[in-house]
Formats: sequence, structure tokens, C-alpha cells
Amino acid sequence: MNVDRLVTNIAALVSPAGTGALRGRAMRDLDVIPDAVIAISAGRVVAVGPRRGWQGAAAEEIDAEGCVVVPGLVDPHTHVVWGGDRLDDFDARASGVPYERLLAAGGGIHHTVACTAA
Repeated sequence: MNVDRLVTNIAALVSPAGTGALRGRAMRDLDVIPDAVIAISAGRVVAVGPRRGWQGAAAEEIDAEGCVVVPGLVDPHTHVVWGGDRLDDFDARASGVPYERLLAAGGGIHHTVACTAA
């Protein structure tokens, strides 16, 4: 396979298992590919996998310098400035706790608003 770009020297490629949006406990299921490459053509990822399995040529190679790459991590909701953190919320949500229950216990956006106001 010939591609436009090949990202090489990836210590580990970490991506959510499966396809589509994940919720609750499913967010803990990860696929980890050590010593990986990502092949890109026409601006789209066309292949990922172990470097030893790559066969092809690339017009450009990008050295990831032994970093971990997380292409499946999408954070669609961010804030530039906020107070406190929501690490407990994230852990609870990854364990399957419904957001409404976090809110009722003073977590979620209520926690962020209180910390930011303080």
C-alpha cells in the first residue's frame, strides 16, 4: 500500500475498543498496539497496526518520537477556564454511574460552577 503519510515510532497506539460513541463501563475497554504505525491517505487514516506488519511506501514519514498516540480520544466539550476538577466524575461515569446521579450528589456541572465561583 502506498500512502501520503506514515506516522512511525509510536510507542503505543491506544484507541477505544469497538466503534462509535462509548458510554459507561465501555469507556474502559481499550485496544493497545505497541510499536505501531498509522497510515494516512487523502487526509484519512487508512490503516493502523504494528510496525512489523506494515508493507508499503509513504510520500512523507512523521516520527512520533516514541510517544503514545491516542487517535480515538475525542473530547467534544471543553472549557478554557474552570475551577476544580471532575476526575471523580470521570471515574464514576467510566464505572457506569449515570450523570443524573452525579448531579444529585453535587457533582457534575454543579461542582464545576461552585469551584469556579469560589
